[in-house]
Amino acid sequence: MKRLLLIWIALAFGTTGATTILQSVTLPELVRESDRAIVAEVLRVEYGYDENRLPSTRVTLRVEETLFGKVSDETLEIKLFGAPTKMDDGLRLFVDGTPRYQRGDRYLLLLIPTSKWGFTNTAGLGFGAFKVSADGREIEHTYRPEREAYLPFRERLIRLKETAAAAP
Repeated sequence: MKRLLLIWIALAFGTTGATTILQSVTLPELVRESDRAIVAEVLRVEYGYDENRLPSTRVTLRVEETLFGKVSDETLEIKLFGAPTKMDDGLRLFVDGTPRYQRGDRYLLLLIPTSKWGFTNTAGLGFGAFKVSADGREIEHTYRPEREAYLPFRERLIRLKETAAAAP
């Protein structure tokens, strides 16, 4: 039964990048979709099945700054649907556009509310994840338009805070 559920999810979400259509999203749209925004460092990334036997990626973050929303601890674990690597049973199910996190990387993340299944993600999939370089500048995510590449990190924070303050 659980295997049928996974097959249904795979068909519903699509199994290849060719079935995913990404549309550019504005900063105000990302803020409206988000319930919190943080600057964080990736401490750990683990792939496996969750308590409901759904493929998941668990990312442990050290929160450096909360820009808006509520984050109660300095460490935050988020659970993403799918995993970019094959599981022990050979299944690979990953939502194209989901950021791929690596230990030690720093991000500005706009996170959507956690689902009843415990899953979350960044707003607009990859559009809500901004990787921050060691020198304090963003590294353009593959889904960002060229004109916004390498915007200074602090300038992005100011724009984000202004947008969040103006949101209804």
